[in-house]
Amino acid sequence: MSRGLDTSVPKVIISSPDEDESSCVTSSLKGLATGFVGGSLLGAIFSNWSDQPLTIRNQQALPALQKTGSLMMQHGSTLGAVGLAYAAVDCAAESVRGEKDWFNGALGGAAGGAILGLRSGNPRLGFVSMIALGATSAAVDASGWKLAGAGCRDEHTPVRRVYPYTN
Repeated sequence: MSRGLDTSVPKVIISSPDEDESSCVTSSLKGLATGFVGGSLLGAIFSNWSDQPLTIRNQQALPALQKTGSLMMQHGSTLGAVGLAYAAVDCAAESVRGEKDWFNGALGGAAGGAILGLRSGNPRLGFVSMIALGATSAAVDASGWKLAGAGCRDEHTPVRRVYPYTN
């Protein structure tokens, strides 16, 4: 007995991310966010390696914290822009060409390298970055996202034995 409840299954149309009209926008924003977070973490690490100004305790802002935040913002914005350019050009190339292959990633990598060159103000670095990021992305895409082999086991390397610690 259903007691008057509607037990029919509603028809829901679910589209895949590839068919979604906003997938380029979504992937671009994901590239921006991922790049910004990764760059911010990198900036935090670099700030620990660099010379920090002495902290002043008389109720003034801590210069070390300001420098850390500045480096995090610089690196985050740079890698965020690289991620945005890569994802946007990759998706745009896929939409224009109608194919999902290694060439789209190579174009995206070249766009990300161009952003690095623009950000640094060095055309030579930009050109080298375009080639390096484009070639790396093409290699990853062409290999099916597997740059390493199925396993690194060979018959000549002995198995490492681990002995548990006992009292």
